[in-house]
Amino acid sequence: MKKRTTIVASFVALALPFVSSAALIIDSQGSGTLETDPFPGTFTPISATDLANSDQATFLSASDIDTGGRGDTTSRLFDGVAGVGVGFEAQFNTGSITINLDTSVNTLGYNISGINTYAAWNTGSGGRSDQEYTLTFIYMDDSFEEITNGTHYANTVAAADENGEVNVWTEVKISDDAGMIGTGVKSVKFDFLTGANAGGTATYTEFDIVGVAVPEPATLGLITACGGGILFIRRRFMI
Repeated sequence: MKKRTTIVASFVALALPFVSSAALIIDSQGSGTLETDPFPGTFTPISATDLANSDQATFLSASDIDTGGRGDTTSRLFDGVAGVGVGFEAQFNTGSITINLDTSVNTLGYNISGINTYAAWNTGSGGRSDQEYTLTFIYMDDSFEEITNGTHYANTVAAADENGEVNVWTEVKISDDAGMIGTGVKSVKFDFLTGANAGGTATYTEFDIVGVAVPEPATLGLITACGGGILFIRRRFMI
């Protein structure tokens, strides 16, 4: 089952005589009814090079970890590997986690263009692959913004002989039609709303944060200078 939700947010440009709009896009889908079913081919491939992968210099740490009494295996969310069951999962019985990006070099933070979250669990525990959370961005000036909240994927259709569970695998993709969800971001926080899931537990297998570092002013100056040089050359040859 696949679902798309579009949330439109309008921003008034104080210095300009017009109102611009940006639409947050939430794509969600589920697949598989057996825990032996492989990672779905219709899903976005798991990234090993996203900003939150533990092998990348952009990943600093995970903090404010609260699993709601479950064991802390949250490092599995950042290893670039997805799977079903023990050895792959990070469980949350409500709770939260904050993913901190390294700003020691990228001092202006990051432009975030996408958030992909993946959950997976066997169908004997219906609902543990549901995805319900609040997503918040924390910016370089320590201000914060709630990006979205609520139930982003819920298994609502009963499957025969599967304890009412439809999908082993679920994916939620968050993006923005303007290209960037947020700019100057240093941390991404998830607060989990898992009371409706089986046993009150949600089982996630990977979080991907897609984006790039905000360019430093010197870099922007170089780009501008090069662009001006190219424009000058074009004009000279067009005369």
